[in-house]
Amino acid sequence: MVIRNTKVTEHDKLILNSHNKVKTTWGVINKESGRNKKEVKYKLQKLKVKKSLINKLLLKLLMSILLLLQKMLKDTVKILL
Repeated sequence: MVIRNTKVTEHDKLILNSHNKVKTTWGVINKESGRNKKEVKYKLQKLKVKKSLINKLLLKLLMSILLLLQKMLKDTVKILL
């Protein structure tokens, strides 16, 4: 109860002393609800990096498989001749 009252008082002070009350109010709401634009942006960038790394790894794997298949095919043709 004490923590909640302290938060309310702090938020009230922030809003009352703000030049842009609407923006400050939304900032408080987002902070208390756990939504943070910077955090979301960071997570999206992190996902893009992971996607890029996964794509590179998959490409390397596919190239290795193709090279292996090519070698197997050459060996098979030599055996048949």
